[in-house]
Amino acid sequence: MWHVYAYARCWDNNSPLHSEKEAKTCTLGIDFGSYKSKITLAYMNTIGGQRRIEIQRVPFDGGFDDPDRADTSTDPNSWLEFVAFAALENGQLVLGRRSLSHDCTLPLKTIFIHRAGITRQSTIKRLPGGVDLLEHCRAGTITPKMEAEALRKHFELLHRMATNTAKEVLGSVITKVVLSYPNYLCPKEQEDDFVKYTSYYKKLLRPIWGKEVSFNIISEGQAAALYVSEPFKDLQVGFKRDRLWRNLKEGMGKKSGLSLLIPDGGSSSLNIQMQSVFFNEAGELESSQSISASDWLTGTLCGSFKILEELRSYQFPPGEIAALLNDFERRKRQLDWTTTEAIDLHGTRSGCIVSILPKTLQTAFNAAFGDGLAMLEREVWRVLGLGQDFAVILCGGSYFCKGLRNLVEKILTEVEKEAETRGIRVKHLYLGEYDIFSSSAVSAGAALSVMRVPCPVDVFDGSAIAVHKLWKSSSSAAWEGEDEATFLFSKVG
Repeated sequence: MWHVYAYARCWDNNSPLHSEKEAKTCTLGIDFGSYKSKITLAYMNTIGGQRRIEIQRVPFDGGFDDPDRADTSTDPNSWLEFVAFAALENGQLVLGRRSLSHDCTLPLKTIFIHRAGITRQSTIKRLPGGVDLLEHCRAGTITPKMEAEALRKHFELLHRMATNTAKEVLGSVITKVVLSYPNYLCPKEQEDDFVKYTSYYKKLLRPIWGKEVSFNIISEGQAAALYVSEPFKDLQVGFKRDRLWRNLKEGMGKKSGLSLLIPDGGSSSLNIQMQSVFFNEAGELESSQSISASDWLTGTLCGSFKILEELRSYQFPPGEIAALLNDFERRKRQLDWTTTEAIDLHGTRSGCIVSILPKTLQTAFNAAFGDGLAMLEREVWRVLGLGQDFAVILCGGSYFCKGLRNLVEKILTEVEKEAETRGIRVKHLYLGEYDIFSSSAVSAGAALSVMRVPCPVDVFDGSAIAVHKLWKSSSSAAWEGEDEATFLFSKVG
């Protein structure tokens, strides 16, 4: 038997391991969403002799007359979001905000999954716009070439915006790109969904980014958890991290560490991650460690897109569907899903009003969030069964919806009451109340994921790899071996 050993010095955040050339590089995290994509840069900076990780969210950098330029007066996050929709127009797929005026819009993420070879109808039909996409593909109105071209254009836009920000704002070059994938792909690993998704992702982006850039992969749940639990400096002052930890630790006792359950509820999926965070003697966040068990179900398809799918079954007037659904999107966060009153949606034409009955809204809500609520409830009770103090930090825009938050509060209140009877301390809070840019959590966490991983040149500085030959004695179960190991290579001194 041959054992391979790697001897390496420990690397810590304050060690000046990176050369001046490396200090001018940065990492890009991509959150390819069902509605919008977000991208964030992470890099090392030295302030007062101390090295620290900083992030820079990438905005849309187009002219005032650019059709993809957002109206930031209605949503402060819109300048950091890239619309990820397509729609058929004169036999071609148009992209971005231009597509939102069409009655039938197709999320690029659904097109991506279809192009990646995940073509089971049972899966595609559950995705946003999946039924419409399959019908267009069968009819030949959308071809594989059109799908690939639409995806290429979207990721070329992200590439252009990211490289411009890296160059003009940071004076830096992107050398790593971290791609995220939804957690719900993992239970389908026996069908190679994860491999198909990530392999196609790299194949699609390689011609755009070139051979010099390396790709890394991370789940959306893990990325969101890292954004919450890893130390970094936010120069855009979006994340009031000190206030979050102060409120979270209050009443939890003086601890050097704390277990977190972090659900990330997006427009089309729920991702759940368990993470331990550790604090230094001053109570400052120092590091984190994933503690999710391999057999835990950590993701499912759910989200507000299913509400829109249900509403599309209404007999909306042709040409007004987009306007009516956009009106619903603007109002959904304030809706009480237990209401007994109809809701009037307004189109663009005078007198175009469609009333949505309460029963229809409740059915749509259950279809949208039922699976996610069941998974969240199951996981919270599972963690309580471990018998240790923990906190729940809820991420994602879905938790801004009044109706959903009321049900989440009910679940967590019951868990906290039961925890108290067991002598276990449980608290919860919502990331969006501490971070105005919380919609960028996945992209920022993805970029942060590789910042504490040292480069090979750093690992092998003062290190060596050797092969040591060992064997079992014929007379006993004890291992024997050679006195010296043969070095394969080393970089010492």
